[in-house]
Amino acid sequence: MDITTLGVIMLASAFIGGGLGAHLASAPFWKGAVSSLIAVVLQVVIAVFFGIDNLLIHFVVYLIMLGLVGGRLMMKLSAKTLTSVALGTLLIPALAVLMIDVGVQSTR
Repeated sequence: MDITTLGVIMLASAFIGGGLGAHLASAPFWKGAVSSLIAVVLQVVIAVFFGIDNLLIHFVVYLIMLGLVGGRLMMKLSAKTLTSVALGTLLIPALAVLMIDVGVQSTR
């Protein structure tokens, strides 16, 4: 897969996972989806601008952006809802990576 396809998958999984997390926390789907999508875009922009390659730093920057966008600045989501949004955003890509990893190992 090329980088464009991976980027679209990342944005779509952040959108869907954040929305599902917000919905499960009894908040509007769109608030979780939009806040996680904006947080991912800001995280990628910061990573490209500063040339960050460390995945742990990517994760920390994402959590900071999600807290700012979802909780403080724009969406006014509670801490419980933001936790659900963050977990929803991370679980869908984690499952995809796990499936890809299992598929790659099974073809060897």
